[in-house]
Amino acid sequence: MAINQQQHWKSVTYPALITAITTILISTGSLNSIDTLHRLQVTRSLWTDAPQVIEEVLPDDVANKSTAFSGVVTYSVIGRDQKRYVTWGIGQSLVMLPTDIMAQTLINAISPEQPVSKTSSEVSAQSQSQYSHPQPKVVGIVSYLTFPLINVLAIIASFYLLKNLEFTTSQSIYGALSLLFCTTFLHYSQTHQENSLDFLLTTSGYLFHLLWLTTNSYKFLCLGMLSLGFNLLVRLTLAINLISVNIFTISSLYLQTKIQTYSKNAGDRHRSRQKTIFKYLAIAAIVYGSFLGMDRFYHWLRFDNFTGTYTGIWTEQVKAIFPELPKSFPFSTPFMDGFLGFFFSPNRSIFLFNPLILVTLYISIKHWQELSYKLRTFLLSLVFLLFATIITYSTWFLWGGAGAWGNRYTTTASQLISFLAIPLALKFIFKIPLAPIHGSLFKKLEKLGLILITIVSSIIQISSIIFDPNLELLQFKSLQNDALLFNVIQDQPLMFTVGQRLINVMALLTNNFDNWGLRPNLVSLEQSQKLITLAFFPWLNASRIFSTNIVVIIQICWFILLLILLYLLFKLITNTNHNEIDINSDINSDRQSN
Repeated sequence: MAINQQQHWKSVTYPALITAITTILISTGSLNSIDTLHRLQVTRSLWTDAPQVIEEVLPDDVANKSTAFSGVVTYSVIGRDQKRYVTWGIGQSLVMLPTDIMAQTLINAISPEQPVSKTSSEVSAQSQSQYSHPQPKVVGIVSYLTFPLINVLAIIASFYLLKNLEFTTSQSIYGALSLLFCTTFLHYSQTHQENSLDFLLTTSGYLFHLLWLTTNSYKFLCLGMLSLGFNLLVRLTLAINLISVNIFTISSLYLQTKIQTYSKNAGDRHRSRQKTIFKYLAIAAIVYGSFLGMDRFYHWLRFDNFTGTYTGIWTEQVKAIFPELPKSFPFSTPFMDGFLGFFFSPNRSIFLFNPLILVTLYISIKHWQELSYKLRTFLLSLVFLLFATIITYSTWFLWGGAGAWGNRYTTTASQLISFLAIPLALKFIFKIPLAPIHGSLFKKLEKLGLILITIVSSIIQISSIIFDPNLELLQFKSLQNDALLFNVIQDQPLMFTVGQRLINVMALLTNNFDNWGLRPNLVSLEQSQKLITLAFFPWLNASRIFSTNIVVIIQICWFILLLILLYLLFKLITNTNHNEIDINSDINSDRQSN
């Protein structure tokens, strides 16, 4: 179905602007993730003489210290020329490259310092103690210039994906906003791990492949494959996302040729489908092969090896340091423990962190026969993506994602399933403009239940950005009096993170952190105070950079921006409810314009 682009660009402006303002408001002024800080160090190594990994001095008896399973040992290995290299893909580091160069250039222009430039031989000959991670000002600029853009593009892609799945404009707008405010997408808009980038690339892959199926334009097909190919550079296991999009595309193509009449002759139709699939596979081989080649080349540059994986190299080196680790490490979690943990663990359950999944599943099953073939194949491909990801990580020693909010490995699949909930509810349960609840008792309870789940979901997501994501983990260990504070050998599946976070929010509102014994006691007073401080830049990090007077001005500006956000939300909702554009009007508008 063709889309009236001018009308829909106007429609998506509000969600995009709301996303940009929201991301700025909830930002901590930092990357909010030690992993991303390490990836920024990789970025720095691409255009300066800095190393990928800043070495840390480990104790002589490191093999006897389980607490030493932290620092560089957890994320890097010794590779080419006996240097340390990270065990991650280069994708996110490449994304941060332009803003890192821009930020450092700007800081140098404002506060010029004597440049320190050394040759490779000098670097290898001297201790790396002279190096440090990028300055807080640089990190802040990178944070504000890179990640709001990723989030805005993700919301725009989500809106257009819903439109091309034959939801109305209003349903698509509400779906995009529900992604922002009712799923873990909000948390990962504040914590800048790879999740938002993965979501953008995967969603773009789905969107462009769907546009190719609709328009037969190979420009869209190439854009979709480029998105998914780049995702391989982010994390190689994201090939699962690539496979799920291909399943969706091939299935949709098959059904499309069965439903539509390209030719009166069935033989011609069959040959046309074969020719299209052949072209599709040929382009896929070229594009995906190129990105896989880039990944292998980067692997060879670090480890002198084309065919291995950094996980295998890392495992070998870690076991040499910690011989007491299980033989099956790092795939040392019993499969059923990890698999069931994704669904039922109080610390990682996808239903607790993205409750809208339940709404999507309920409506999809109930109204399956009424769904279009595009939406059916899309849903089935997402179910494949979710289960394939869960199976892949079920035996991983940190199957839950360590200190992440929820399970970060399944965020893209969970979010994509969740953001269908509101559009499906508006399509089959409610009507726009929103009408009062009416009808039979079952219908009333059904609508009330969906509303309550949506409200609970938004409360969970908003609470997730109030504090540092590690607060509950440290509280849990404090209650256990666990001296092995940074023991990351195992997850904490019995920790009820969502419930504890809501208690912490209540403690903040009533100023009862100390009275309720919620202050983590395994860290310094300064660190614990930072953990229980509102995790927004004007309160958390502004004082590290600016004077007290400037901080007050920043806080005032923050509240003004919050009022603007609330106004935009109100205006969007009122305008959308009174100016509903349905699918038929979109089609008719396009026909008239053509």
